[in-house]
Amino acid sequence: METINLGSGRERISSPGQIITREEYDALISGLTLESKPEPAAPTSETDARVKRLEFNMMVLVGLILVVFILCRAN
Repeated sequence: METINLGSGRERISSPGQIITREEYDALISGLTLESKPEPAAPTSETDARVKRLEFNMMVLVGLILVVFILCRAN
């Protein structure tokens, strides 16, 4: 996961022609860090796991069939 350096932008906003205040900057940064927290994943049911496994097996089967067709056509 990427580490965010919260203090790196504070030096840049201290110029005489400030666009935002330090309090506004701190509020924006704290809001961004709150939004970046990942939400817990919903538990998958047994049916979902079986469907995903079936989809994977079907993709492998289609891939093998395509390889066979390509090899037969090359001869």
